[in-house]
Amino acid sequence: MEVSFGMKCDVNPKYRDVETGKATGRTADAVRSNALVYNTKASTYGVYREYFLFIY
Repeated sequence: MEVSFGMKCDVNPKYRDVETGKATGRTADAVRSNALVYNTKASTYGVYREYFLFIY
C-alpha cells in the first residue's frame, strides 16, 4: 500500500533529491523540510504499529 501526503512545504528544486525524498544540504529550509518528513513518517509508522498491535 502506498500513501501520498501534501505537506505544504516548499523546497528549492536545486536542493531536492527525488530518489531519497529529502532535501540536500544544511540550509534552514532543507533541515526544516527533512524534519517535517521525518516527523510525519515517524507519526505514521506509530499509528500503523498501534493499529495493528490492537487488531492482532
